[in-house]
Amino acid sequence: MKQPPPYLSVEELCALIPFSTQAIRMYVHRHELCEGVHFFRVGRRLVFKWSAVCDWIEGRAPVADATAAPVLADIVPVRRHV
Repeated sequence: MKQPPPYLSVEELCALIPFSTQAIRMYVHRHELCEGVHFFRVGRRLVFKWSAVCDWIEGRAPVADATAAPVLADIVPVRRHV
């Protein structure tokens, strides 16, 4: 079997895994598929990283990339005293 490209649209992803486009969008909405890890936004389009989706399906935690920008959840708000 030919290796899929590293990045896929929702429709391309659905052709490779047994989920509908509606199911994929539900997982995104529920934050089970995380932006910056499993998918990225290019304009309004969602682009999925195939290797991260495979890890998610297989129940493996994604490997953190030391060069990646911090995710919003990693940023802790600091209260400033005025």
